[in-house]
Amino acid sequence: MSYEFTASVVLGSGLPGLTDLRAQLVNTSGVNVGSELTGGFSEIGGGNYLWAHTLDETFAGGVKFYRAAFPATVLAFTDIDPQVALPSFPPPASNTSPIRATVSDLLSFYDERTIRELLTDSEVAITGDLTLNARLASMLRSSTGRLESACYVSGNYTPEELSNLADNAQALAAEIICSLVMVTLMRRRPERYPVETIKMMHDDSEAYIQQLRNGERLFEINANRTHEEAGKEKISWPTIEQINDRNAITRRTKHFYPDTTRDLPLRLGGG
Repeated sequence: MSYEFTASVVLGSGLPGLTDLRAQLVNTSGVNVGSELTGGFSEIGGGNYLWAHTLDETFAGGVKFYRAAFPATVLAFTDIDPQVALPSFPPPASNTSPIRATVSDLLSFYDERTIRELLTDSEVAITGDLTLNARLASMLRSSTGRLESACYVSGNYTPEELSNLADNAQALAAEIICSLVMVTLMRRRPERYPVETIKMMHDDSEAYIQQLRNGERLFEINANRTHEEAGKEKISWPTIEQINDRNAITRRTKHFYPDTTRDLPLRLGGG
């Protein structure tokens, strides 16, 4: 996402009416980023100018101002911090999912430097608190949604059960979510990785999702029962009272047909 950044350029009453002002973006190390910028200047009067330029929300560093005739003489400088420049950033929506992964989880599985480089739309890695990055928060939510949908297929898990995962199962869920996020990040900057690497990451993540849809890989839940039957058909038996109440022909002619209640499992009174 981009936004309009404006800066006041105060040069003093001795430099009014300049038409050859230039701007140059620099990163947090002071190294030039991109080419020289010639537009965006408006004279306010008395040696005061206003400069406007469209920036990516992830850019951090600064901008220096000089005259085209004297590029080595910096007349003014202002820093650019997206967290300050964009105080109206919408806060990342809270995750109400019964399973979740946090930015901290993501940094446990993958290198922070790589994540910051993949989040930017420029050649400069983003700075600032990653927990406040709306783009990353959106990726975490969408990846969580994919895992959730796989768990709910065929009724394998309920929201209550996913809210009660054992610690190891929750850690596994977080790892799956983080791997899905990394695939999304790598696809944002595909020129950085071989196609085979992105495909391998995608296939590994998708295989796990598919196994969950099929009930082949199960999460342990903190409950009195487990999901050993997840992904399989569940059989529900009628009670003896329900069979008698039906008064079917096998019941009405009990001296001709065998007693149908004998077909019930022993635990339900059959046998």
